[in-house]
Amino acid sequence: MLRKNIFRLPEASNAADADFFAFNTPSGSPARISRANLFKGAGLPTQIKYVSSKADFPAAVGGVITLVANTTYILTLPVNLTGDRIVMAASSSLEGLGLNRSVLSSTGLTGAIVTFTSSTQLTEMAFNIGANQVGARCLGTSVDVNLLCYQVAFITTAATAKGIELPSGSTMGVMLLDTVQTTGTGIGVDIGGAANSIACTNCGYGSATAIVTRSGSVINTRIRNSFVLVENSVFNFISGTTVPNESILFSNCAFSGTASITGINTPDKVKIQECTGPVSNNPSVGTMRMAGNTTATTIGTAGTYTKALGTTAGGTLNRYTHTPNNRLVYNGLQAGLQKVTVIASLTQAGGGNPVVSIGVAFNGTLQVDSTFDSTTDGSGRAEVISTAFITNVQQNGFFELFVTNKTNTSAVTVTQFTMIVEVL
Repeated sequence: MLRKNIFRLPEASNAADADFFAFNTPSGSPARISRANLFKGAGLPTQIKYVSSKADFPAAVGGVITLVANTTYILTLPVNLTGDRIVMAASSSLEGLGLNRSVLSSTGLTGAIVTFTSSTQLTEMAFNIGANQVGARCLGTSVDVNLLCYQVAFITTAATAKGIELPSGSTMGVMLLDTVQTTGTGIGVDIGGAANSIACTNCGYGSATAIVTRSGSVINTRIRNSFVLVENSVFNFISGTTVPNESILFSNCAFSGTASITGINTPDKVKIQECTGPVSNNPSVGTMRMAGNTTATTIGTAGTYTKALGTTAGGTLNRYTHTPNNRLVYNGLQAGLQKVTVIASLTQAGGGNPVVSIGVAFNGTLQVDSTFDSTTDGSGRAEVISTAFITNVQQNGFFELFVTNKTNTSAVTVTQFTMIVEVL
């Protein structure tokens, strides 16, 4: 931040020697700033403006205050624009000295307090947003437009108030919210246009609605919330929002009170991991089960594994699908290691004490490290065998239970089994 290029000299007996120096100047030479003038903005380089009242901004024309390009405006006190609004210029930014001290509002305004069409930075300040107002509205037209908010509070004092808005027809690249707070009865972030990605880290949502995506909105990459606190606030991803699979991510978030996720809250779109509170985690896991099966599996050659016959039922299916012929399919986007666990009960038709075995096939190929054996008896008693292994899985890969008789070709019946597959 530009104000960090202002340094105070050590205390000295001469008051003049205790002045400040600004090093970020157009000439490249340090500029002396007296203690008295520091917070008035006097003596500062032209690309830094300290603002303690509306008069310190450029004069409004037709209710519009247009900031100067390549200039940082630093709010030192609460400022009310009294019905006017700000339009950001190229490479201009708004900064503050803290959420309680630097508060921007505009009593009587209908619309956005701040509008930007190019990349914008808002830091260490608060917006007090009334009815039918928006704190910051993006009217960008390309993915080169980005928004960074760091330590910013959006206080929505009415149900029709919005903290940040990307309206229908507007386009932006990245919206990065770091240590951002939303409070009040309104909406924190309202997305109606198109954005590449929205990343929220260390944020606190206390507004009635945290984030809403409107029908017709487009998120090209993802919406990610990590290490976020959500209190009595709703994430509403309205049907008609276009997002890739697994692109709405919640990681290490704490939900409390009536906090919820609504709309297209399905495992193929929304991924919730290591979160606490009333919103359920939905890790990638799939299960299938067979019970009371009497269909025998014919063994053509002793020791050759073949797919177990019988009808299966799906269980928990988060990013997996199931077909009732003993197949579990992974539909998630994340390729990588998965853990497979199986427990099965087997009988064999012949006498003696043959060795029977189970194994798991992936995409029709037996996984060698998945096989496990047991010895049956001739009385028809079912033998229980379990196995577990880890394998590398791609999207649309499928798992099936295979069996064999290693001693002879007597048929084997899997009377029941459970298979659990989970992404690591």
